[in-house]
Amino acid sequence: MFWQLSKWLFLLSWLSMAWAQDPSTMAARVALSVGSVQVVSPNAPPKKLMVSQTVAESDRIITGNDAMVILVFVDQGRVALRANSELLIKHYTIDPAGTHTAMQLELVRGAMRQISGDAAHLQPERYRLNTPVAAIGVRGTDFLAKVSDHTMETYIQDGTIVLLPLQTSTTSLTPLITLSSADVGRYAMVLGSGVVERRSINSDDIDRIFGIRMQALAPTNSSQGGSQGSAQSSTLAAATAPAPRNSADSRPSSALPVSNIPIDVVATTPVPAAPEPVEIAQPAPAPAPAPAPAPAPAPAPAPNTQLIWGKFSDPLTLPMQLPVPYAQAQQGRHVTVGQFGQYALWAQGANIPLDKGLKGQAEFGLNSGEAYYQGPSGAPVAMVLTDPRLSINFDKMQFSTQINLAGAGVASQQLAVDGKINDQGIFLGKTNGQSVAGALASDGTEAGYLFKSLAGAGSIQGLTLWGVR
Repeated sequence: MFWQLSKWLFLLSWLSMAWAQDPSTMAARVALSVGSVQVVSPNAPPKKLMVSQTVAESDRIITGNDAMVILVFVDQGRVALRANSELLIKHYTIDPAGTHTAMQLELVRGAMRQISGDAAHLQPERYRLNTPVAAIGVRGTDFLAKVSDHTMETYIQDGTIVLLPLQTSTTSLTPLITLSSADVGRYAMVLGSGVVERRSINSDDIDRIFGIRMQALAPTNSSQGGSQGSAQSSTLAAATAPAPRNSADSRPSSALPVSNIPIDVVATTPVPAAPEPVEIAQPAPAPAPAPAPAPAPAPAPAPNTQLIWGKFSDPLTLPMQLPVPYAQAQQGRHVTVGQFGQYALWAQGANIPLDKGLKGQAEFGLNSGEAYYQGPSGAPVAMVLTDPRLSINFDKMQFSTQINLAGAGVASQQLAVDGKINDQGIFLGKTNGQSVAGALASDGTEAGYLFKSLAGAGSIQGLTLWGVR
């Protein structure tokens, strides 16, 4: 009882601040907008939806090709809407007394991920997601939904959902099916005829069907409000079509299909095509090497650094030292790449394209970096980064990087990834279970990237900052 009262008091104080900023019926704020994203309000023409703008009840959110938007609702619920999707916010009214709370969304078409907020956890019976085929009720949850060709598909990541026939309440005693994250069959497809197919699917199937690769979510206890906070963290990715190039600039460029993107990063600007990953059998774990010395704490970037890692208000799932507080990172900077809800790489100034006068090949030295191995269980293991190399070919708009990684009880390995760079300086590469997403400063003198590398039953994740030699 005390927990529920505390949650409501926190929710009431957060709502008071939100409504003081926007006295209209604000339902959510835009945390990320990539590509062509529009909001259509009643009796108003469509308008482009930008980061930090708000949306209200009765607003319709529409995403174009290779677009994506992430909304943080007033109760800290989150929705990530994929490309070619349409979402109607029918009702999103939070009554701290609980009497008049109503949370009703409608996925008209496309795909989305929903992470329930505080109000939906406290009063799940007040939440409902309608689709043209069926409705979804939640029991405090994280799930995916997709609507296409007279079918509705869903996958449960955490909690429980009930699939309901249309025109029934979420308290109906005869749901079509109930899905729980404790079950093997987390996926279900509902046909327009009412037929339900349920089965177990793997991560590749999820990526193919919904365009989102799921990861296990570490529970958090965020006590901060605002559009950067949440009850849970999610990792999503998106890319847009490339920006038009100057005809006098002969450097190559191409769009990155969403299916090729490492889904554990968010690129807020278009990125070129990366090589398809090569699927290989996972070798047996190598004998554990001698314990490696623990790395010294990563130095904080200098105040005048063009690129800086900043953390969101959520606690980090790994004890990263490089990210500075959000308030410091966002001053005079814009987001390039990052892991949503955890950290992002911020670049100085507005979203300025790379200097087109950059030519030839540049070598970069590692100014600071850190990485951790996270296995199925146990505390993260700090990794030592040695022999780092980052080469940028501005003529071909390509990058190549290598870093040796070693940690106590973890088989040593080498990060080795290459890929292409776009006009905005965003670069991305993925191969053999390793992925890199990063950005260059507009003058080409600094770089930073995050990386992930599969290692046995776990993975190594790290952050880096580089300077031209």
